Amino acid sequence: MSLNIHNSSESVKNQSEISLEIASLLQDKFETVDDCHVFLKQAMQVEFYTSQNWYKGLRTPSLKNFLLLAQHVPEVMNWLLDKAGYFELSGLLNKQSNIPNSEDQIPQFDHNRLIFETNNSGNSFIKFQKLNMRQLWFYNMAQQGHKMRPERFQKYFNISRATAYREINMLVSFDLILQVGKGHYKYYAPL
Repeated sequence: MSLNIHNSSESVKNQSEISLEIASLLQDKFETVDDCHVFLKQAMQVEFYTSQNWYKGLRTPSLKNFLLLAQHVPEVMNWLLDKAGYFELSGLLNKQSNIPNSEDQIPQFDHNRLIFETNNSGNSFIKFQKLNMRQLWFYNMAQQGHKMRPERFQKYFNISRATAYREINMLVSFDLILQVGKGHYKYYAPL
């Protein structure tokens, strides 16, 4: 599986553009291909020719390797988030945070702490692709240790109770979060 943006004739162009973007980011971070390889070998256990191909823009990493690369190289993560529109999402979510009661206030959305799971060879990534931005936000906040309650979710996004529970239940069905407690004391935590 490789990084494709479109399934049309433009995919080859997009593939090479992605390769060159990643190469540029790696070249800005590391002076030589050897420096890049030393870091990537330690962080990701990649072979020299793989590091060299990425550094020179000759190949695009597989989806799994791209996500690992984004985890270990902040510049790649920022590029990914920028392309995916997360900086705009972050601003939008921060503007919508108008909960008056200070004990109910939810911390601002931090796009740099959005966690991508890659342990199951892309299985978790496929689940994340099916989530909407509100669900990603809810999961991210739970991952950061916040006791996420449906009421907070409703208030933060100004959505109905039914929508909040439907979106939370999808996260539960994907085995990303679980319900802790019952009734008024119920909250959700990551698995």
